[in-house]
Amino acid sequence: MSFAAKCRAIAVAAVLSFACSKGSAPCLTGSTQCGATCANLMEDQLNCGACGTACGDTQRCSAGSCVAIAPCLSGSKVCGRTCVDLQTDQNNCGACGQACAYNQRCVSGACAAVSPCLSGSKACGGTCVDVQTDQNNCGDCGQVCGAGKRCVSGGCTAVPCSDLGLADCDGGCFDLSTDPQHCGSCTVACADVTEFCSASGCATRTWEVLQGFDENPDGGLQWPSFSDFTPAGETAVYAGGATGTNPFQVFTPPDAGGPLGSWSNLSVPDGGVFVFDYYVGFARSGGALYMMDSTNLYAYDIASDTWTVPIDGGLPYGLSSAETAADDDGFVYANAHDGGESVLIQYEPADGGLRYFFGPGDIGASEPRASWDTQTRRLYLAEQSTPTSNFYAFDPADGGYTTLTNLPGPDGFNDSFCADRVGHVFTATNSSVSDFWMYTAATNTWLRLMDLPFPHGDSATCTITADGWLYFGNGNTGQVARYKLR
Repeated sequence: MSFAAKCRAIAVAAVLSFACSKGSAPCLTGSTQCGATCANLMEDQLNCGACGTACGDTQRCSAGSCVAIAPCLSGSKVCGRTCVDLQTDQNNCGACGQACAYNQRCVSGACAAVSPCLSGSKACGGTCVDVQTDQNNCGDCGQVCGAGKRCVSGGCTAVPCSDLGLADCDGGCFDLSTDPQHCGSCTVACADVTEFCSASGCATRTWEVLQGFDENPDGGLQWPSFSDFTPAGETAVYAGGATGTNPFQVFTPPDAGGPLGSWSNLSVPDGGVFVFDYYVGFARSGGALYMMDSTNLYAYDIASDTWTVPIDGGLPYGLSSAETAADDDGFVYANAHDGGESVLIQYEPADGGLRYFFGPGDIGASEPRASWDTQTRRLYLAEQSTPTSNFYAFDPADGGYTTLTNLPGPDGFNDSFCADRVGHVFTATNSSVSDFWMYTAATNTWLRLMDLPFPHGDSATCTITADGWLYFGNGNTGQVARYKLR
């Protein structure tokens, strides 16, 4: 094997360096030779500003200088440029860079064996799966079989569409009963903006006006935010308000909740003496909703209608009107801001672990928005009311940020910001009109949808249910409507 093939790029917490044993290998532009390593002196924790200058545990390297960051929580440490909990972090267990194997879990700072999976199975994301047949972990964790393929003996194998209960359209497998590009037959496509596919036919989209936030006879919501997503098999939508007689409520949709749906009161933290921050949102993870506000993290158990405070004053980066979102693995996120950089906070409900990811400085300061998409496995991020800020996708797997096509127009993002978990993000502009927009991750493009039945204002909220309904609410006027996506 050649020397060039042996030289491997090593990424350490977003600080890129190249380590090779051959001293004559040139460093890339922007890097400096420090011993046998090429280091970026602007942000390398071990070579900050000069070779051998290492930043301390409560510092990070920024622009070639060691700068103080908010102290990591007890038991945590700065690894690279991220605070991690050394007691629970899988990749930094007991010490930076000490990673646990897939069949181990970091417990009290040591890698411990997890309950063994059955023969033929493997632990992927904390769950035992059969890698011989699992569509999302075929042969190994994260190996996803696409449309028209089935996981057979640990490999993605093409199968007839008919075996999957789908139709073969030019080599692709599609559900003709719901696919908007193949609706009823392979050659029928529904109009992007005005139609959706239902029961094998194109149906006209319309906004349905529902019972408003302020129309609960027992007391309305004011300046509310929705929960981020409603999973399959459920239809209820939750919302919390910054003011109002009953600041936390659940919405039962039409039919079960009457012709316009209905709002019902739920419990709130602190024995009822509590209001939520403006525009925070509530992240659904398992059977609970989570919300980060200021330096606290609150948890609501849906089954028992009770609140707890897993983190009471322990978040080192204070949040202000930050939308809270959860990913498919149950991690909960919210964006803060610290000295010119955004700080994305990640919380793991299973063990209470916290991680921090530093990112672009143009998000995190002014009502930052966040929403998760299952199809791309990315967290989408934006800043409300700031036209100069960008639109980003965050990858939890490597901590990287990707800059995306920004929302058209000069007004910036609205507080309404939600994802359908099949490749789309929805929002409105920060203006007083009725426009509504959809972002498609596959093409990195925006499409203007049907206008809302009322002006959205600049303080709105939206959420999506797994059965294809998008709910939108105007926080200024209390008006609520829903829109059938699929």
